[in-house]
Amino acid sequence: MKVYITKYALTSGIREVEADLCNPTMVKVKDEAFGYYHDSEWFKTREAALKRANAMRMDKIRSLKKQIDKLSVPIV
Repeated sequence: MKVYITKYALTSGIREVEADLCNPTMVKVKDEAFGYYHDSEWFKTREAALKRANAMRMDKIRSLKKQIDKLSVPIV
């Protein structure tokens, strides 16, 4: 079956791959030695994968803003 992997979406983009369903929440990507992905890391539709990737992007932006705020405080 064709699935969309979002585990590394922020660094390498969404990957469209062929995978086998191991159980309802996990897939094994063909031709990958350690290609097991859990339910929040793969999706059956591109639209769902894009939604997850955008949520990941927004989480990262929030995290970076917190870091910037912490670094903006003068050192005493």
